[in-house]
Amino acid sequence: LLAPEHDLWTTLVFVNGRYAPALSGGPPAGKARVASLADAAQGDGAIAEQPLARYASPENDGFAALNTAFLRDGALVHVPAGQTQALPIHLLFVVTGEGEPTVTYPRTLIVAEPESSLIVLESYVSLSGGPAFTNAVTEVVAMEGSRLRLYVLQREGPAAFHLASTHASVMGNATLASATFDIGGGFVRRDLNVRLDEPGAKATLHGLFHGCGNRH
Repeated sequence: LLAPEHDLWTTLVFVNGRYAPALSGGPPAGKARVASLADAAQGDGAIAEQPLARYASPENDGFAALNTAFLRDGALVHVPAGQTQALPIHLLFVVTGEGEPTVTYPRTLIVAEPESSLIVLESYVSLSGGPAFTNAVTEVVAMEGSRLRLYVLQREGPAAFHLASTHASVMGNATLASATFDIGGGFVRRDLNVRLDEPGAKATLHGLFHGCGNRH
């Protein structure tokens, strides 16, 4: 389900919610910054903390509050003004399970500065068919004139509970194109909260799900 050239993408892998540098790889992401939130907070906390939890408000969303309460790591994608990131950035979140119930709290922060362009793919997979609960939160800041394509591919196991929310702020003349593909999970809920905050902001939201058996 990935393009043949996916091995050329910059990829960050998270296992049970923790960044796994040994499994991550691909070429450098040009001038874009792609890092774990934990590393970014230690190196330059201003980038990670300034918009973090501003749009996924814990006061207004109980599952966002739960995710924030257990926030230990996550993915940061930050593209400077005027830069174009031609190849996708791949964020892979893996649940191992190993037969035991597993809970993970993936967090993603995407910041596209003015007149920048990028493609981000979030993938969620589980390596076992055991029970798992994924509570994922993604925050997006698309600044003036930026262009962002965000794809989400969820392929977790049949006993997985996957609750995810995307909170986006789209500013003047910026464009957000989002497409979600849910082809796994036993119980899946996906919330999209997109704010067109300034004149000229545009958003296109698409989704595809595959229902079978007792999947809800």
